[in-house]
Amino acid sequence: MYAESPCMKDVMKTMPHTTLQAPTVSLIRKKPHQLKLIEQIVTELKQQVTTKYPVLEMRLFGSVARGEDTPNSDIDIFVRLPTVTRSTEEDLFDTAYDIELKYNCLIDMIIFADNMLRTYAEQVPIYQNIAREGILS
Repeated sequence: MYAESPCMKDVMKTMPHTTLQAPTVSLIRKKPHQLKLIEQIVTELKQQVTTKYPVLEMRLFGSVARGEDTPNSDIDIFVRLPTVTRSTEEDLFDTAYDIELKYNCLIDMIIFADNMLRTYAEQVPIYQNIAREGILS
C-alpha cells in the first residue's frame, strides 16, 4: 500500500543546544523524485505546525531517519513546544492526519513540553534515540 510512498524516508536536523552539525534532507540516499517529495511533506508539516504553535524543535527520527524503513514504516516526528495541552495535541494530530491523507503516508508524532523534557530527558529512553538519530526540520 505504501510501497512507493517516499514519506517513508528521512528528513530534519539537531537540537538547538547541540554543537554538532545535524544531518539534513539533502543527505538522504533516495532517488531525486523521492527526496523532493520527502522535503515537500516535511516542509508542509513544519509550516502548518509552526504557523499555529511556537515550535522549539522538530525532528524526524526512527527507521526513516536511520534509512532502515520499509514500505509499511511510519514517519516518526518529534515536536517540542513551550507548553502542551490536550487541545494542542489533538490539533497537531489532526494536522498530521490531513498530511497523511494528502500524501498517502503514516505519521507518528511525539509531542513534549519543554519543561518536562528539560527535567526528564535523561529518563525518557525514546528521547535519547531522538537526540541521537533525529534530523531537524
